[in-house]
Amino acid sequence: MSPQAELFYRFGIALLIGFLVGLQREFDYDSSEKPDDKQFAGVRTFSLIGLTGCSAALRRAILPGFLLTLTAAIVLAFIL
Repeated sequence: MSPQAELFYRFGIALLIGFLVGLQREFDYDSSEKPDDKQFAGVRTFSLIGLTGCSAALRRAILPGFLLTLTAAIVLAFIL
């Protein structure tokens, strides 16, 4: 299998798992029991979280530990 196909499958599986978790969360939420509560996350949020996790694992495989820590520190510095 080519590296591009393997990468495509990994991101596809991460997207599918995130989508399924978000879908289950949306269908499980019953707004009639809690009319004032809003649902926080659903299909889109969990799909993005799955893709983010997959890209973080890919970065970890490519970058050495020190560079990954440095990259995370820079990103956190810009967020805060």
